[in-house]
Amino acid sequence: MSDRILIITNGDSAVDTLKEAGIVADFLPWRDVLHDGPVPANLTLEELSIIRAKFISERGWGEYEDAINNFKERDKRLATSGDYEEVILWFEHDLYDQLQLIQLLDWFSQHEFKKTKLSIICKDEFVANSSKGRLLVNYSDRSEITSNQLASGYQSWLAFCSPNPKKIVEIITQDISYLPYLQSAFLRLLQEYPDKENGLSRNQSQILKIVQSNMTQPGEIFKESHKMEEANYLGDASFWQHMYGMNHCDFPLLQAEGSKPFFLPSSLNPDQEFLQQRLILTELGQQVILNKTNWVEINGIDKWLGGVHVTRKTLWYWDNTKQILIKEE
Repeated sequence: MSDRILIITNGDSAVDTLKEAGIVADFLPWRDVLHDGPVPANLTLEELSIIRAKFISERGWGEYEDAINNFKERDKRLATSGDYEEVILWFEHDLYDQLQLIQLLDWFSQHEFKKTKLSIICKDEFVANSSKGRLLVNYSDRSEITSNQLASGYQSWLAFCSPNPKKIVEIITQDISYLPYLQSAFLRLLQEYPDKENGLSRNQSQILKIVQSNMTQPGEIFKESHKMEEANYLGDASFWQHMYGMNHCDFPLLQAEGSKPFFLPSSLNPDQEFLQQRLILTELGQQVILNKTNWVEINGIDKWLGGVHVTRKTLWYWDNTKQILIKEE
């Protein structure tokens, strides 16, 4: 072990950046896109890892055996974190990171290590974009995790995993200043519920507007969508799935130019054949983006947002103007 310090952060890229900055510690990359796929309530970390591994393999992001083995190794290392003198949770302000942060705060709230100091670094800046000097300053300025932060993480994780999305609304209307970026992250999650007017999530709406503006290739659509985010959180593999779902469905909003259907990259590193595809709006897509038609009413919906399985039978809409959830009866 390195100086008896363990840093848990949001993935391999962040780990590499922190190592390059000269920070000496052991590292545990927390690899999971919790904003995608099922995260049901009342499960242990090990039970949830099985569900997440299955989801990752079904997405085509890896083989199930590899995914479950990676989760098992991760969970095993977390279980031994009490062997360190200090554990540092180093996460960013976006939705991707904030969900990982509250998952870990929930876990540590239920696993007391009396000899281990728990610390946190959480800034409204991205590790990969920070200078070496800035990272070293953040490292030295880390603060000890408080009981209020642990309690907020525990309650927020319960809300995220709940089958009732109103639990998240309750969290963001409370005082959660102990976790200063969670409110905006949860609000961004709620914007992925279908809009009451046109049935689009925020990601889907942004994609249609970008294609409508004549940016038609996957890479440029992805980059432009990043610019529309207050705190970008979505990786490219998740983004391609949004585009694919809008094309491969009963009533598509997008279609590929030419005779070939839109296809996903053959690996997590997209090749030129994938990136050179061009997308255009279908006639339905043009109607939906003008709020003349509700896509969910026509096409249906089947997606997970945390612990909520959103289907026709369990449909919630998001009213962005009023900032409220509406249950479809």
